[in-house]
Amino acid sequence: MEEIVRGKQAEAEAERARAAAEAASQAKSAFLATMSHELRTPLNAILGYAQLLHLSKSVAEPNAQYLERILASGRHLLTLISDVLDFAKIEQGALELEYSQVHIPTLVDELVAMTLPLAQRHHNQVQAYCPAEIDTIETDGRRLRQVLINLLGNAAKFTENGTIRLEVTSAKRGDVAGIQFAVIDTGIGIPRDKQDKLFQPFSQIDSSVTRRYEGTGLGLALSKQIVQALGGTIEVESEVGVGSTFTVWLPTIPVSTVASSSLSSKLPLVGEPA
Repeated sequence: MEEIVRGKQAEAEAERARAAAEAASQAKSAFLATMSHELRTPLNAILGYAQLLHLSKSVAEPNAQYLERILASGRHLLTLISDVLDFAKIEQGALELEYSQVHIPTLVDELVAMTLPLAQRHHNQVQAYCPAEIDTIETDGRRLRQVLINLLGNAAKFTENGTIRLEVTSAKRGDVAGIQFAVIDTGIGIPRDKQDKLFQPFSQIDSSVTRRYEGTGLGLALSKQIVQALGGTIEVESEVGVGSTFTVWLPTIPVSTVASSSLSSKLPLVGEPA
């Protein structure tokens, strides 16, 4: 009888600890979402006024270069804040998806144009391959663009005097037709024993204070969760000194209908199995 009582007490304590952990996680997510909104409001005003000054050419040389740096730094900060906000939404199961027909050749052209300035900083070339028979995919275009920009941006950041290539091909997974987006670079590569950290939130391959490359460690974790929410997969192959290939596969038509153009089912928390 004493053993039964102790067992019941242990179960009750474990249940209380689980409930407390869930409440703390929800409170953290709500705090992140609130802070992200509060930070974005003044930052958008700063970027707006800086953009007006830039377009009106109100600031003469040599001070105009400082205005460009303000804009670049502000956009970078806005991206980081948006990543934190998306992370909080995913943890709360509140990430909304808006499905529509996305014209893939147009998307590829946009991605190349956006990646080129980043790539040229490190003297890289940008290439794209998209067969003529590939036309459209039904997915959330904004979220797909967010994932691919993140992958292309990482490739540009970790590659010098090399090549960054976006390859789009048709690919089936079982009986499901889909489109595969491969981001291939000739950069520094990722050690095999550290590749398991890539999709973990707030994780960096180099976590030292003197690390060379910037970033919060949220980009790939968010990309994985977004791709899974869209019914797809994301994989990586890499070799140190040779380069990396990140492959995103999405179904051509959503596997399940999303009511009211939003994600109705709760997404898995980052780090949990899908």
